[in-house]
Amino acid sequence: MTEENEHLAALAKLREKLVEQRRIMMSVDDVDEQREALAECQAAIRDVDDAIADERRLALKFSTTTTL
Repeated sequence: MTEENEHLAALAKLREKLVEQRRIMMSVDDVDEQREALAECQAAIRDVDDAIADERRLALKFSTTTTL
């Protein structure tokens, strides 16, 4: 597995854990605490999604520049 693929796999695993944490937070009884935790999880998931997209763009850019 290449370094880029390992990085993408690690980011994907982190995203899965964040989604799992978000599901767990849905069961919290305190609505205010639930909203705050869900907002934090969603923000973290978006950040990871952005990192995954950036990694893919860089890999694509690198692969197209090395073949030219």
